[in-house]
Amino acid sequence: MSIECSHCHAFHWKEESLSHSTLAEIKFGMCCYQGKISLTPLEQPPYDLHKYLTGQDATAKLFRDRIRNYNYALAMTSVGKAQNHTINEHGGGPYTFILEGQLNHLAGSLLPVEGQPPRYAQLYIHDSDIAL
Repeated sequence: MSIECSHCHAFHWKEESLSHSTLAEIKFGMCCYQGKISLTPLEQPPYDLHKYLTGQDATAKLFRDRIRNYNYALAMTSVGKAQNHTINEHGGGPYTFILEGQLNHLAGSLLPVEGQPPRYAQLYIHDSDIAL
């Protein structure tokens, strides 16, 4: 990935260029469709998260080293949005999961409130080192 899109500055492999590209002007269609698609810039993350993502202290380095584990833990929380099941009604293909609207992750206590049924998916911890 050594060639930069002249429009959005995304990096590509040469083999991803469009067939009508020339060596003098390499064009790509997978990122911004040659400048026709423009996304709003991402918002800055909250201060503490930014500090963990960019810091050079031991805590920040440990955070980045374990970031995939944090992502796995959050991916196991329940999805809080209406699902569209219509695409799977008649079978004929792989199961497809469609959400409509904004995606929310609902993370609650591992144990339900006394007298109430569980509200969220349970998170089962198999490796105490990852849990810590």
